[in-house]
This record gives sequence, structure tokens and C-alpha cells, in this order.
Amino acid sequence: MIVSVVSLESSFDFAALRTFIASHIEDYEQLETLLFVRRHRQSVSAAVVASELKLEAHEASQALHALAACNLLAVDDSSAGKTFRYAPRGAELSRGAELLALAYGEHRIKLVQLMNSNALDRARMIALRKFAEGFRLGSPKKNG
Repeated sequence: MIVSVVSLESSFDFAALRTFIASHIEDYEQLETLLFVRRHRQSVSAAVVASELKLEAHEASQALHALAACNLLAVDDSSAGKTFRYAPRGAELSRGAELLALAYGEHRIKLVQLMNSNALDRARMIALRKFAEGFRLGSPKKNG
């Protein structure tokens, strides 16, 4: 039994998932929002996402707009307002979203580890930039 679990995990493409998360998913709100819209298969509003995922309206709106900016969701404008639907632009984005959904269902602990690692990497990069800015002498040079 242990052998089959190990072989299942070793066949899962965690490297591709890590790359997808680092490039397209900033936080748990975006992760849950993407998976919800993917499952829903219809256009949804920020209010529906907020209600279903128990998010504040602005959190749902930010997550939807960020995912649309990453070309994972399409935005539909209607008289009722903006709605969003699952529409990854390209095979690579589609594969990444599918890996994310599979990991959410079958490798949740590893997914949480990847999300936390991603958050730490982002925090380190911000801290490094701030640290480097402290050594900048004078004002930034202007081009021209």
C-alpha cells in the first residue's frame, strides 16, 4: 500500500505545479476562487464568489481581477455588471489549473506547503528589495 502512494506522488508533476503557483497564484483567496469558478463552469459575479467562499466582496473582486489579468479567467461585461468565467488562455495555463485542482483534491498538504513556500519567497524578495533600496545613494537617476 505504501508503495502505491509513493509512486502516485512521484508521478505527480510538483515542479510544474510550483512554477504555476509562483507565476499565477498569489494567495489562498485566488486559489479557492480559481477552483470555484473552474467547478462552477458558468459566469459568476464577485458577489457570488464572495458569498460562496465566505470572502469580503473586495477580496473576491481582487482575486477575480488578478486571475483575469493572468489569463486564467475571462471577463464578461453585461448590463448586470462584470462576470467571470473559467477560460485559461493556452494549454500551459489549462494544464497548470488542472494540476492545481488535482493537487487540491489528492495532495492538499503538499499544495499548502507549496503555497506557503511561495508566500515566503515573495516576502523574501520584498525584504531584499527594501534592503537594497536602503543602500541607494541620492535620488534615482532620470533617463535623458
